[in-house]
Amino acid sequence: MNHDLTQEKRSFGSWSSFKGMLPVVLSGSLLYCGCLFFIAIRRYEENFNIHDLFIFESSLWNTLHGRLFFNFYEFGNHLGVHFSPGLFFLVPFYAVFPSPLTLLFLQSAAIAFAGIPLHALAKVLIKDKWAALFVTFAYWCYAPTLGTAFSGFHEDPFAIPFLFALVWALEAKKSRLFWIFVFILFLWKETLSFVLFFLGISLILNRETRRKGLLLCFLSFIWGIWIFGILMPMIRGVAVSPGLIQYRFPEEIGHSFGEIVKNFFKNPVFFISYAFQKPKMLYLFFLVAPLGFLPLLSPLALLPVLPQLAQNLLSRYLFGASLMKHYTALMIPFFFYALLKTLEHVRAFLEKKGNLRFLSIRTLSFFLFALGAYLTLHTEVFRQVICKERSDSEWEHYLSPHEIREARRLGSMIPRDASLAVSGHLDKYFARRKVIAYISPGFIRVFPFDYLLYYSRSPEEDIFPRYPDLEKIRTEQYELVEKSGRLALYRRRNVPYSLEQREILEGLP
Repeated sequence: MNHDLTQEKRSFGSWSSFKGMLPVVLSGSLLYCGCLFFIAIRRYEENFNIHDLFIFESSLWNTLHGRLFFNFYEFGNHLGVHFSPGLFFLVPFYAVFPSPLTLLFLQSAAIAFAGIPLHALAKVLIKDKWAALFVTFAYWCYAPTLGTAFSGFHEDPFAIPFLFALVWALEAKKSRLFWIFVFILFLWKETLSFVLFFLGISLILNRETRRKGLLLCFLSFIWGIWIFGILMPMIRGVAVSPGLIQYRFPEEIGHSFGEIVKNFFKNPVFFISYAFQKPKMLYLFFLVAPLGFLPLLSPLALLPVLPQLAQNLLSRYLFGASLMKHYTALMIPFFFYALLKTLEHVRAFLEKKGNLRFLSIRTLSFFLFALGAYLTLHTEVFRQVICKERSDSEWEHYLSPHEIREARRLGSMIPRDASLAVSGHLDKYFARRKVIAYISPGFIRVFPFDYLLYYSRSPEEDIFPRYPDLEKIRTEQYELVEKSGRLALYRRRNVPYSLEQREILEGLP
């Protein structure tokens, strides 16, 4: 009997079972990708904050010019900050179309086409092609999916399709493909070693997959030690400037892994109360409510979300616990995996109860799709992405279309090989250069940028008078090229570098 069930499960994971719905899923993926990319272009043109886009474009642009994943903001190789050599796969596309929009398109495609392995996984577990399609639609309209798509540009979204493919290979008994996807995921981000370690624990707790789970835990542990302890420090080569270190957790939580463990055992009540504040509870609600809370009924499938979820809930303020942040990305596949595992049990139950056939798995899946779409309308994602609502931070950095055109005009006056520091959200328009950074008092104090492109809150305001030492730097080292409303372009005078400035310049690749 068990052998027959295994054969049935394998048949639903086969290509012949899946290809009947492939045109629908593929068409939906293409349409969804187009919608994501269209909105991404609009947000780019309207100067919404596209977090970290300039860091990645600068890294890829420098790679094309012989400086492997170097970017000035991280003052070194990006792989030493986040080990994500999977970015090499993006380099050929960027080389053909060197534009920030290329990166936004690739990210949109990764998120959209993750629906294909999700649909294949759903077919394996719930064995109904239409129910599987509704689950895929639920993923596409899931608020965390949309929040991830528009949280900026990061490595995390590119892992989503491979995570879906990984659990599909697991459930379809495709052992060789499973380990191939494990290897690919190790290349996308260092934190995936934690995710896969906890997936291994969940496999160990299942008798049928115990050996696979032990091996996955072992490989994830060894990979994590190698990456965090040896490879990333070796790649960086230089210490991170103290001005770039942003502690994610408050002091009471800790600023290192050792501190966090020690503080937890010293005061676990604080950890619990801090993690379950009202805004963070709302964040949790919108993770599980759109899926009918059904993932909670399959806790083993949810184990891999624990490291990322703990990090998000313990982060300072709402640094990670926000639907509009990319920190939710790595959890999305496992919420849907847990949902499908629950639906698998529901389907088996309904099949035994002949008088409950009207409550088909297809009806339930459609209900979840409708519920998810409805709840998304009540999230910050819908307000900010679709309704163009700007947060307080967005309004603080808002530039009108005319001001954006002026910023680009002033930027065209800056030589391509000149180093540049820019204000706020303008960095994404000028990332294709060796040295590009946010403008900040800390950076201006230590690095002799060739140009500064700054905008203030009002035409009367300027960055320099706020700080006496910066006013001295302006007087001695910079001259105003042009001022246009709130925008100002400064050029560095031909004056000698300080000893500290010379050391930093010599440290550049």
